[in-house]
Amino acid sequence: IQPALDVDFAVEVKFDSSLPNVYLAQEGIIVRQDDAQWLRFEFISFGPLTHVFAALPDGQTIPVNEQIGVNGPGRLRVIRSGDTWNVQWSRDGATWTTPTGSGFTYALDGTGVGVYAGNTGANPPHPVQVDYFKR
Repeated sequence: IQPALDVDFAVEVKFDSSLPNVYLAQEGIIVRQDDAQWLRFEFISFGPLTHVFAALPDGQTIPVNEQIGVNGPGRLRVIRSGDTWNVQWSRDGATWTTPTGSGFTYALDGTGVGVYAGNTGANPPHPVQVDYFKR
């Protein structure tokens, strides 16, 4: 996680890896205030299908969860404007899609932002390849 100021920003990551299609796996961007307060924006696989997903730290609130098709590499962008959070995704970097639920409000005093990955299931881990992460 890179240090971040508590200001408006946009970050983007390009993943060269594809998510596995046999278990839950995720790769995305995390914005952190502290161990208890954070936001996750990610590609997540539920079997052979990928979703764009955003989750709050309570483990129950999921403002964005939209199926985007088969697993494959992609780009993810997070845009913060005050307490409003938008996520966009792209396969090619030219056409960006804003999923339903993006533009939600959540108060967070950001101190760091970075790339992350996770997985669970019978055969983890999955190799995560990042081409770039830029702010």
